[in-house]
Amino acid sequence: MSDSDTAAGLRDALPAILTLLGDYGRLMDGREGAALSQIFTDDGVLAIGKHEVRGRAALADFVDKAVAGTHIQSVPSLEPLPDGSVDARSNFVFVNAGTAQLMSGTYHDVLVPEGSRFLFVRRDINILVRS
Repeated sequence: MSDSDTAAGLRDALPAILTLLGDYGRLMDGREGAALSQIFTDDGVLAIGKHEVRGRAALADFVDKAVAGTHIQSVPSLEPLPDGSVDARSNFVFVNAGTAQLMSGTYHDVLVPEGSRFLFVRRDINILVRS
Protein backbone atom coordinates (compact mmCIF):
# COMPACT_ATOMS: atom_id res chain seq x y z
CA MET A 1 0.00 0.00 0.00
CA SER A 2 1.41 3.41 -0.94
CA ASP A 3 1.72 6.35 1.44
CA SER A 4 -1.08 8.13 -0.41
CA ASP A 5 -3.34 5.06 -0.07
CA THR A 6 -2.54 4.88 3.66
CA ALA A 7 -3.27 8.60 4.11
CA ALA A 8 -6.56 8.28 2.18
CA GLY A 9 -7.60 5.28 4.26
CA LEU A 10 -6.87 7.11 7.50
CA ARG A 11 -8.71 10.21 6.24
CA ASP A 12 -11.75 8.08 5.42
CA ALA A 13 -11.60 6.41 8.85
CA LEU A 14 -11.21 9.67 10.77
CA PRO A 15 -14.93 10.30 11.50
CA ALA A 16 -15.34 6.80 12.97
CA ILE A 17 -12.15 7.13 15.04
CA LEU A 18 -13.14 10.54 16.41
CA THR A 19 -16.61 9.22 17.23
CA LEU A 20 -15.06 6.35 19.20
CA LEU A 21 -12.76 8.66 21.16
CA GLY A 22 -15.61 11.04 21.91
CA ASP A 23 -17.91 8.20 22.94
CA TYR A 24 -15.34 7.02 25.49
CA GLY A 25 -15.43 10.32 27.39
CA ARG A 26 -19.20 10.71 27.14
CA LEU A 27 -19.92 7.15 28.30
CA MET A 28 -17.33 7.24 31.09
CA ASP A 29 -18.67 10.56 32.35
CA GLY A 30 -22.22 9.20 32.25
CA ARG A 31 -21.06 5.99 33.95
CA GLU A 32 -22.78 3.97 31.22
CA GLY A 33 -20.89 0.73 31.71
CA ALA A 34 -22.89 -1.50 29.40
CA ALA A 35 -22.64 0.98 26.52
CA LEU A 36 -18.96 1.71 27.11
CA SER A 37 -18.09 -1.97 27.14
CA GLN A 38 -19.46 -2.21 23.59
CA ILE A 39 -16.84 0.20 22.24
CA PHE A 40 -14.13 -2.31 23.21
CA THR A 41 -13.47 -5.65 21.57
CA ASP A 42 -14.74 -8.74 23.44
CA ASP A 43 -11.40 -9.09 25.24
CA GLY A 44 -10.52 -5.37 25.18
CA VAL A 45 -8.32 -3.91 27.90
CA LEU A 46 -8.45 -0.64 29.80
CA ALA A 47 -5.13 -0.27 31.64
CA ILE A 48 -4.51 2.39 34.25
CA GLY A 49 -0.89 2.06 35.16
CA LYS A 50 -0.38 -1.59 36.09
CA HIS A 51 -4.09 -2.21 36.78
CA GLU A 52 -5.89 -3.86 33.84
CA VAL A 53 -9.61 -4.26 33.31
CA ARG A 54 -10.15 -6.94 30.65
CA GLY A 55 -13.30 -7.99 28.84
CA ARG A 56 -16.70 -6.42 28.42
CA ALA A 57 -18.27 -7.61 31.69
CA ALA A 58 -15.35 -6.32 33.76
CA LEU A 59 -15.31 -3.04 31.82
CA ALA A 60 -19.03 -2.47 32.39
CA ASP A 61 -18.65 -3.11 36.12
CA PHE A 62 -15.61 -0.84 36.36
CA VAL A 63 -17.36 2.04 34.58
CA ASP A 64 -20.57 1.70 36.61
CA LYS A 65 -18.48 2.17 39.78
CA ALA A 66 -16.21 4.90 38.39
CA VAL A 67 -15.78 8.29 40.01
CA ALA A 68 -18.07 10.95 38.54
CA GLY A 69 -16.33 13.63 36.55
CA THR A 70 -15.53 15.09 33.18
CA HIS A 71 -12.96 13.88 30.64
CA ILE A 72 -11.40 16.34 28.22
CA GLN A 73 -9.24 14.87 25.46
CA SER A 74 -6.85 16.53 23.04
CA VAL A 75 -6.80 15.98 19.32
CA PRO A 76 -5.24 12.54 18.75
CA SER A 77 -2.12 11.66 16.83
CA LEU A 78 -2.98 8.72 14.58
CA GLU A 79 -0.77 6.18 12.87
CA PRO A 80 -2.15 3.40 10.68
CA LEU A 81 -0.51 0.03 11.34
CA PRO A 82 0.20 -2.67 8.71
CA ASP A 83 -2.50 -5.00 10.09
CA GLY A 84 -5.24 -2.37 9.56
CA SER A 85 -5.37 -1.26 13.18
CA VAL A 86 -4.61 2.31 14.25
CA ASP A 87 -2.25 3.56 16.95
CA ALA A 88 -3.75 6.64 18.62
CA ARG A 89 -2.08 8.88 21.19
CA SER A 90 -3.55 11.89 22.96
CA ASN A 91 -3.46 13.89 26.16
CA PHE A 92 -6.32 14.23 28.61
CA VAL A 93 -7.54 16.09 31.66
CA PHE A 94 -10.03 14.57 34.08
CA VAL A 95 -11.92 16.69 36.61
CA ASN A 96 -13.32 14.77 39.60
CA ALA A 97 -16.88 16.03 40.14
CA GLY A 98 -16.83 15.38 43.89
CA THR A 99 -13.46 16.83 44.84
CA ALA A 100 -12.60 19.07 41.86
CA GLN A 101 -9.23 17.23 41.78
CA LEU A 102 -7.57 17.39 38.39
CA MET A 103 -5.65 14.56 36.77
CA SER A 104 -3.89 14.74 33.47
CA GLY A 105 -1.86 12.38 31.40
CA THR A 106 -1.80 10.43 28.18
CA TYR A 107 -3.88 7.86 26.37
CA HIS A 108 -2.24 5.30 24.14
CA ASP A 109 -4.81 3.33 22.17
CA VAL A 110 -4.90 0.46 19.74
CA LEU A 111 -8.05 0.68 17.60
CA VAL A 112 -9.44 -1.84 15.13
CA PRO A 113 -12.05 -1.42 12.43
CA GLU A 114 -15.29 -3.34 12.77
CA GLY A 115 -17.67 -2.69 9.92
CA SER A 116 -18.25 1.07 9.73
CA ARG A 117 -16.88 1.78 13.20
CA PHE A 118 -13.72 1.35 15.26
CA LEU A 119 -13.30 -0.39 18.62
CA PHE A 120 -10.67 -0.21 21.33
CA VAL A 121 -8.45 -3.26 21.57
CA ARG A 122 -6.54 -1.55 24.34
CA ARG A 123 -6.47 1.85 26.06
CA ASP A 124 -3.46 2.55 28.25
CA ILE A 125 -3.87 5.47 30.62
CA ASN A 126 -0.75 7.07 32.02
CA ILE A 127 -1.54 9.61 34.76
CA LEU A 128 1.24 12.18 34.90
CA VAL A 129 -0.22 14.93 37.13
CA ARG A 130 -2.64 14.93 40.06
CA SER A 131 -3.66 18.16 41.79
